[in-house]
Formats: sequence, structure tokens, C-alpha cells
Amino acid sequence: MTEHLRNTSEEVLWSAFQQGDEAAYALIYERFVGGLYSYGRQFTKDVALVQDCIQDLFVTIWNNRRNLGQAKSIKFYLNSSLKRELIRRLKASRTSLEEVEDDYIFGITLDIEAIRIQEETNSEQLHRLNEALQKLPPRQKEALYLRFYENLSYDEIASLMEITSSVAYNFVYRGLSVLKKSFQATLKLLFLFFPIG
Repeated sequence: MTEHLRNTSEEVLWSAFQQGDEAAYALIYERFVGGLYSYGRQFTKDVALVQDCIQDLFVTIWNNRRNLGQAKSIKFYLNSSLKRELIRRLKASRTSLEEVEDDYIFGITLDIEAIRIQEETNSEQLHRLNEALQKLPPRQKEALYLRFYENLSYDEIASLMEITSSVAYNFVYRGLSVLKKSFQATLKLLFLFFPIG
């Protein structure tokens, strides 16, 4: 892999990719595939579907690279494209309208084993935080995920979720307020797992 690409801006990396630089393409894949997989798994537990959509996404962008516009944020562009494709495929596979809540289901789960917080006490608190997160509406969970896991701005969240920036802000604010009210003692953990940036 071309080492000089590793320290370039996203705009330079994207431009090199658009010009057919395979090293730039590989670096984009390497840099973003893990986050895409995590993001995709929030919409569905169907691992194969998420992997297929990611693979199709990378094939599509390679084949259409010369026709793609300049991406200010590669992560945002890829997340947005993946979300559209996942929702399209999930809707196509639904057999009834009752299966679709708020156009799609957005789950969010904290991986207790990966986090490994000081044994029993903290693991119980994490379990309670997970339960509180599951009670939030899907759109609030998605906004929280995008804001604190993906570090997207409110404008980027709004664009990705097809809402206004003020609605994105309200989703995050209301989600945090509900968590704070229902789980005051563990709010400290929330900021450990969702670093504010």
C-alpha cells in the first residue's frame, strides 16, 4: 500500500480513489469497513445482509468512481449509502406493514464483553444502561449512535436521517434526557461509552 496516502486528507484520498488509485481504494476500505459493519448491524442482526450490502457498496463505488462527486466526509458518504441500501433491502423483504416500525428498526447494544468494566458491579450497571437504551424510540437511538459512536455533526445526522438539524439535536437531547431520568446513577457510564467530541 502506498504509505504517502495514509497521512493525507480525506479529500486527497477520495480524489486519488476517483482517479483509479487502487491503493487509495484499499485504504478507504481498510479505514471504514469496520465502522460500516457496526453501523449496519444496528439496523439488522442479519450478518450476511450487512456484509453483502457493504461488499456491493464497495463494488458500486469502484465501478462508478469517476462519476461520484467530491466527498467532504468519506465516512458520512459511505454510511449514508449503506443505510439507504440496507433500508431498501429490508423493506423489500418485509411481508407486512406491521413488521416496519418507523420505516425501519434501529437497535443499539453495548457489547458488555468487549467493554469489560470492573467485574460484577459495573457490568450490572452496563446491563441497566442497555435496558434503558432499548426503551428509546428507534430514531432517537440512531441519532445517539451517529452523534456519539460515529462522531457526526448535527448537520450530518440530519442529512443522513433526512430530518432537519434541529430535529437531530432534539432526538439526541431527548434521548439523553430520558436516559438521565430513568438511569441517573449510570449516566457517567454513558459518557464513557459515547465519548463527546
